[in-house]
Amino acid sequence: MLKGMFSDKEFLRKLLRLTFPIALQNLMLALVAASDAVMLGRLDQNAMAAVSLATQIQFVQNMMLGAVVSVVAILGAQYWGKNDKRVLGEIFGISIRQSPCHFDIVFCRMRFLSRILDAFVCARSCLD
Repeated sequence: MLKGMFSDKEFLRKLLRLTFPIALQNLMLALVAASDAVMLGRLDQNAMAAVSLATQIQFVQNMMLGAVVSVVAILGAQYWGKNDKRVLGEIFGISIRQSPCHFDIVFCRMRFLSRILDAFVCARSCLD
């Protein structure tokens, strides 16, 4: 069964053309976090903790973007299979309108949380 799946060279070529950019993007995201850690390796622990928190925010945003893209792809594939291109266009339009709203919400929450964290850091440094 697996032998037949890997014998279709055209399918494998298309699969590689689809998966290579996705893998490259994920590699670049991982390298950004790793390079931040390497560059700040000589600094104190607070700088490393700040970079770690910033990387987590980026990770959450990427997960939300991945969720939106996955939902649109699944729904799009279903309506493409039904040959209902009108609804497919509506789904795409909704996703284009909703994505910035989700990222604005995340950005506002992170700004609010950063102010709270700043207050805790300032309070702790004042106690020392």
